[in-house]
Formats: sequence, structure tokens, C-alpha cells
Amino acid sequence: MKKPAMENVLALTKTLIHEYCAGKYENWFAHLSTNSVFICTGEGMIVGAKNIQERLGVYAKKKRGKIYREEYSLIPINDKTAVVFAEVTTGLSENDFRILNYYTFIYQLIGNGPKIIYEHTSYEYFDENKPMDEQSLSMDLYTFQFVKHLLLDNPRQERLCVTTGNQTLFLDMNTLLYVKGDGHGTQLYCIDKTVSCAKSMQELKKELSDDFYQIHRSYLINIRYLTSLCCYEAELISGVKIPIPAVNYGKVKKELEEKLERSLKKTR
Repeated sequence: MKKPAMENVLALTKTLIHEYCAGKYENWFAHLSTNSVFICTGEGMIVGAKNIQERLGVYAKKKRGKIYREEYSLIPINDKTAVVFAEVTTGLSENDFRILNYYTFIYQLIGNGPKIIYEHTSYEYFDENKPMDEQSLSMDLYTFQFVKHLLLDNPRQERLCVTTGNQTLFLDMNTLLYVKGDGHGTQLYCIDKTVSCAKSMQELKKELSDDFYQIHRSYLINIRYLTSLCCYEAELISGVKIPIPAVNYGKVKKELEEKLERSLKKTR
């Protein structure tokens, strides 16, 4: 009896990683969904199968070396969604530095089989002949929880009506990272595009949901994408850093903590 498609994603992930390490990327690309999200150390966020293929096609042809250790775990979310975590140690030769790779794949059943809707990859180098510091295999659980809520659990489809040139767009607010005022209007930075808008910051504040916070005179951020506050900057999941005026840093930090706590309670 054939196993249900979502039960095969752990073996599929192992196959994709082995092929990728051998410089074979076609099968990986074939399993990307149209709107796949890819985040990697040094690459930031790439959205869309076509953009991922164009950005990483040449790089993916390079062999990653031999696999020395690997560990995989599967977390079923529902009948159509599952997550696979992987920790894979690779190296180009016996005497070379090792690379510890962490992968997070989220699969969703689309059509007749599982497609990758999200992949997060990070890595670090270490010397095999020297003891490593104790490390816990977090597998980027924070990012996983964020994406799970954003892509899978969030039933809201709030739209923002934006006129740009002679075109009217209806943007999903969940895809809007942040807004920047430019003196004549605003720039809307989404996960897959940037949109020029004639509306002012104050006009947008009235139309955006409670997930948005004015962190600076010229910036509104989507707090669902906030990952850290440090050194008078707010970092979003895409890696972009938004400045926070030093004089307001304490106030902003407190208000964001309170806003995030209220938002968390709503999702419980």
C-alpha cells in the first residue's frame, strides 16, 4: 500500500539534500511551489519559485562536498502540511573544515504531491579536529513558528487598496514588511515586491491593521516580521534593519513589547 504523500517528505528531503550536495538541483527546483519563500545565510529572503531559480541556479550547480553526518526529523502539521528539520555536516575533503548546515522545510500538499512552500537554510564552519562548543539543535524554531502562523494559521485576508500610476492594487497586508515615507508619498516594501504609493504615512496608518507600528517618523513596520531590537535598530525577518531614534528607543521598546504581548494573546 502506497504511503500518503505527506509521510514521504522526510525521505524526499534527504534525497533533495543529497542531490544538492552533489550539485544536482533540478529535483529541488521542481518541488518549489509557485510562491515559495527561501531564506538563507547571506542571501536574505527570496520569494517565488522563478526568482529562487534565477538567483540560485548557477550557485546550486557547485558541489557541496561529502556528507559526514545527517539527522532528520518530521513534524506533521495537518493532513496537507508537514515540516522537516535537518542537520547535515558536509566537507570538501578529510582535512578541510566541516560545514554544519541547518535546514527547515515546510511542505504543503498541492495538486498530486508535496511542494516546498518555505525553506530556511543556515550554516557555520568548524574544525573537525577541534572540539565544538556545546550547541543545541534549535533548527530555527522561531522562524518556523512565525512562518507557520503567517502561512498556515492566519485566516485573515485583510487588503490594502493602493493606487500606483494607472494601476490599482489590492495588497494582502500579511505580505507587507514595512512602509517608508519619502516626502512625496510612501514606499511599501512587501516580501515579493516594492510598491510606490501616493498616500501619506498618516493616511496609511488609518488604513493598516493593528499589526503595524510607527517606529520612526519615516517608518511603519509590521510587527509580525520583527525579530529583534538592538543598538537603536529594529531587525525584520528579511534582514533589513530599521533605525529607531535614540531619544525614543526606551519608549519604542516598551510599546513594541506590549503590542507583541497583546498580539500573542490574540493567537492563543
